[in-house]
Amino acid sequence: MLKLYYYGIDKVRAHVHGYNSTQQTSIATALSHRLALIHGPPGTGKTTTTAGLVSFIKKGLTKRLNSPVLVCGQSNTAVDKLVEDLVAIGLKVVRLGNPTRVSPQALQVTLFEHTKRHPRYKELQDLIKQAASLLAKVAKAKQRLDGRARGGKRRKAREGIWSDKREVQAAIDDLKDRIRLDIISESGVVCCTCIGAGGPELEGFNFPLLVLDEGSQASEPEAL
Repeated sequence: MLKLYYYGIDKVRAHVHGYNSTQQTSIATALSHRLALIHGPPGTGKTTTTAGLVSFIKKGLTKRLNSPVLVCGQSNTAVDKLVEDLVAIGLKVVRLGNPTRVSPQALQVTLFEHTKRHPRYKELQDLIKQAASLLAKVAKAKQRLDGRARGGKRRKAREGIWSDKREVQAAIDDLKDRIRLDIISESGVVCCTCIGAGGPELEGFNFPLLVLDEGSQASEPEAL
């Protein structure tokens, strides 16, 4: 749990640059409340202020928050804008969600792209190729045995290959989970839509801090 303090405006100014006094006051006030609402007309910099708040939490606190911060938005567009701002600040961001629905600017920090850069990605690819090879063997065995072997022998041969395939698939699933846990645990910020936050990628994670952008546009079930 993030311990709450009142961070005076001077302390915020020392670490959060490029923001006006109202935005800096909003950041300082949000840090002193368990629940804070930042409200303003369109174009007043609410999303930019949100990025500054997350930056201060990750980089400006005396005792920095080691756990990732969860940042959500009602739409993919809102999330991608936050991702761009957070990456520009220099934070390590992981963007969850279908890569086909992510903006080109945010694509490089998706979980999919992070996975491709993980040290064990080649090991994962080798296992996937092994699984594909076993599937091909099943098809060949079926063709070879059809009409030439009794049902029992044919079934036994195929079951042996399927058993190997299940073992490889279990290894694939386990390695995917390990890579996912590594990437998310080592990130500074996890970004996703409200709906995406309920997906399997975040299973097992508890976040000490949640930032919700465009909160007034999200329905109650989405926000919860």
